[in-house]
Amino acid sequence: PFSTEQALVAVERTIKRPWQEVFAVFDPKPIGSASLACVFQATLKDGSKVVVKVRRPNIRELFAADLQVLDWVTSLAEFLTIMRPGFTQKLRIDLRDVLMEELDFRREARFADIFRRNAKSTGWNFFTAPHVYFEYSGDEVLVQEFVSGLWLWEVIAINEQKNARGLKLLKDLNIDPAVVARRILLAFFWSADEHVFFHADPHPANILIRPNNEITFIDFGSCGSFNNQQRIALEQM
Repeated sequence: PFSTEQALVAVERTIKRPWQEVFAVFDPKPIGSASLACVFQATLKDGSKVVVKVRRPNIRELFAADLQVLDWVTSLAEFLTIMRPGFTQKLRIDLRDVLMEELDFRREARFADIFRRNAKSTGWNFFTAPHVYFEYSGDEVLVQEFVSGLWLWEVIAINEQKNARGLKLLKDLNIDPAVVARRILLAFFWSADEHVFFHADPHPANILIRPNNEITFIDFGSCGSFNNQQRIALEQM
C-alpha cells in the first residue's frame, strides 16, 4: 500500500475541496492493494458507506516508461531478425491500450454504471454492480457503494474443502454453489451475447456473493465486446 496522505491528496484533487467536507470517516488502512490502486473504506457525510479506489501515484508514467522499453527491445529483436519484422506490433498496441484503459477510472465508472442499470432492466435481480458516486469520482479516484459478502474464491474454497463451518455459513446465508455457478454463467452469456460489453476480468476476487445467491461484479477496469460474427460463433457453441 502507498501512504494514506498520498491517497487523500488525490481525493482532494478530484473533489476540489478538503476531504473532510465530503467524508465523515476515511479509514487510513486500505482494504485492498494491487498493482494499479489501493482501496479504502469511508463514510460519506450522509452516512453512506463507500469504498474509495485511488490510483497509485505516477503509475501512468511508470507504465509508459516500461512500454517504451518493451518497444525498444522488441524492435531490436525484429531488426536482428530474431523475430519477423512487425511480429510484435499488434501485441504492443493491444498491451498499451489495455493498460492505459485500466488506468482511466472515469471509464471504469461508466462501465460499472451501465452494467448495473442494464442488469436491472433485464428483470433478473440476482446480479449487479456497485452504485457509482460520479460527483466524487474522476480519472484517478473512484467512489462506489460499499458491498459486503463472501468473495467467490471463499465460496469455492469452502465447497472444495468441504469445510463444516464454512458449509454451515453458506447454508445460513442460503448460498448454493451450484446456483451461483449457473447464475455467473447466465450473467456472462447475457453480457457477451445481448449486452453492449462483458466483464473481461471476472476472477474470483472480482465477484462478491451475497445472501440468497446474489452476485455483485466489481472492478470494471477491463471490459470487452464481441462483433456479430463472434456472437454467432458463441451462440453456436
